Amino acid sequence: MPVPEPIEDFESLENLDELDLMIASALQSEPMRPAPFTLHRRVQERIRIIALKERQRVRFRYTMLSLAVAFSSATLMAAALVVFTNFELVRTNGLPGGLGIYDLYASSMTLSASSYGGAYSLMTAVLLAAVTILIGLAPLRAHRRRSRG
Repeated sequence: MPVPEPIEDFESLENLDELDLMIASALQSEPMRPAPFTLHRRVQERIRIIALKERQRVRFRYTMLSLAVAFSSATLMAAALVVFTNFELVRTNGLPGGLGIYDLYASSMTLSASSYGGAYSLMTAVLLAAVTILIGLAPLRAHRRRSRG
């Protein structure tokens, strides 16, 4: 059978019709082979993977966009806080009465720590014993589950 000449003008329908006729006549003597039974499943799997990749790309874009918006808005709010509240004055002089609640908590913690009576160490020992027993029973529970199933 003669080898057909390469088609140089792909937009010509006449050449494409001739090519189709040559392919059909060359394949006419060949037996028709069935497609593998896994072909449909593999094609569907590839399509599913491509769709999942595209969905993941879209989710990633939206996540990065929302992070950029959150970071930009936090930065703008911090800049507005510094500009509008005269932050340098607050930083150097502090707020009047702003540290009063901190002083209350610090002094009450100091007083409660100085009047320690020993109950904390007893409670810690009981708690550690309970945790040790639970950790010791965990492998036993796993072994019992394996032996049943």
